[in-house]
Amino acid sequence: MSGGIGFGWLFAAEAAATIGSKILDHNETARDSYYSHLQVNAQTALNNRLGYNALLGVNEEEQREYEKLALDKFELQKSMQRALATQLARDGSANKSGGSAESVANNIMRQGLNALHRKDFNYDTKLKNLQMKRDNIALQTASANNKALSGLKAIPSVTGLGLSIAGTAIQTKQRYESQTRGVTGGWI
Repeated sequence: MSGGIGFGWLFAAEAAATIGSKILDHNETARDSYYSHLQVNAQTALNNRLGYNALLGVNEEEQREYEKLALDKFELQKSMQRALATQLARDGSANKSGGSAESVANNIMRQGLNALHRKDFNYDTKLKNLQMKRDNIALQTASANNKALSGLKAIPSVTGLGLSIAGTAIQTKQRYESQTRGVTGGWI
């Protein structure tokens, strides 16, 4: 009987070593998962800061375009007034008989308004380009974050560890029982 008890201790020691190994593996996986989460959080925060800085640059560019447009419109309007004043000085006044001065003034105004329209069209195009830049920055940031999150390691299941330990205990018990039946021809 004492041989059977010693034999049982061997199975118990084997089961304890297997269970200890499973717990160690679980703890290592949990630690790796924790550090993986820390690293991914740091990377996504960096991606978000880079995206934010890029958006600030686009916003600044948009402000410069707006200021440029305002200055260009002002200069165009001054140029129209100058051309109109020059023509009126040449012709005398807009009330001159025959309406030729008025026709010239209308022509100057039409050309100036066409130039303003082109300026507005170009400005709208630049605004659309800046919006596309914003959208691309957001997509690039989301893509970089998705790439970082795809490497995230899962947190191991404690329930899975418990079931694995229980399975090891049951298997060890069954092996022990089958071995002890074979050694003594029956139960010890």
